[in-house]
Amino acid sequence: MAKVTINGQLYAAEAGQTILQVCKANGINVPTFCYDPRLKPGGTCRICVVEIAGDDKLRVSCAFEAKDGMVIDTNSAKVKAERKSILENLLEGHNTECLTCVESGDCKLQEYAYDYEVDPKSFKATNKNIVVESVVFTLDESKCIKCGLCVKTAANLQHCDALTFKNGKNAGDGFDFSQDKCVSCGNCVFVCPTGALTSKTEEPIRKADCTATQTTCTYCGVGCQIMLYAKDNKVVYAEPKMDAVNNGLLCVKGRYGFHFINHAERVKTPLIRDKKGGELREATWEEAYALIKEKLGGIKEKHGGTAVGFFGSGKASIEDNYMLQKFARAVIGSNNIDCCARL
Repeated sequence: MAKVTINGQLYAAEAGQTILQVCKANGINVPTFCYDPRLKPGGTCRICVVEIAGDDKLRVSCAFEAKDGMVIDTNSAKVKAERKSILENLLEGHNTECLTCVESGDCKLQEYAYDYEVDPKSFKATNKNIVVESVVFTLDESKCIKCGLCVKTAANLQHCDALTFKNGKNAGDGFDFSQDKCVSCGNCVFVCPTGALTSKTEEPIRKADCTATQTTCTYCGVGCQIMLYAKDNKVVYAEPKMDAVNNGLLCVKGRYGFHFINHAERVKTPLIRDKKGGELREATWEEAYALIKEKLGGIKEKHGGTAVGFFGSGKASIEDNYMLQKFARAVIGSNNIDCCARL
């Protein structure tokens, strides 16, 4: 166990930990663009540089191992000047039309430019507005900062190689996209720190304008954690939660399969058929509950609870499905319960 001093405080560093990992473990804020705990550090963006006493060079904290006795400064004047210079270089060719960017308010480049007092008014976009379209996302290279996270995520986490560097080199050469290899998961969109990669939506939205709610995906039995974003009482966006279950990844269903919630034909009122073969009619909840009680109670009394079966829905919330199985087992006395989310 190594001991390192960061910003005047002594901290313990486990063997093999990088400086950035020690900082994050102890709540010390260091800006990052290309760092992802699920991927090998690349040190591509260099925004996470720190100063080490006795070292003339600034070191990239995401790729530099913490050694015993190190004295580290994450916010020295030299560090701040270097980070500001890096941001200025990124903004030199960046599309700075933040007023029309859907990621405004949730963009790391915008956040760090504010923190380090970089004035975007003096920059003009020089990158060509090269737009790559997929079924579910748009890639605007004029907003790309060449961190390479999207390519690494596709290759190392999703294992689909839908996004690759041109000429097989680095993000500076641009990207190639293969729709045939793309599985429409949107995981590359999730890791993008700017508005370069954005999901296609029915209407323009900004996550900063939405209310976020954590829930559990109901499409299968994995239990992936999702953040659902709602605006004007309507779910408009979904993204994975960096959770131990799904580790910040989702499939196409979990990421883009939420539109049934807002569908115009979604049943929102109980429907009752008064006689066999008759038409369904709308009913009150009280009337529906009374009918359910009468029918299920009669079956249970005559044949026992095991004569009743229940089937949950993958389009219901996980909480509702839980209550259904609890009702089946505890009230009716039946273990005959299944759900399409099990498949």
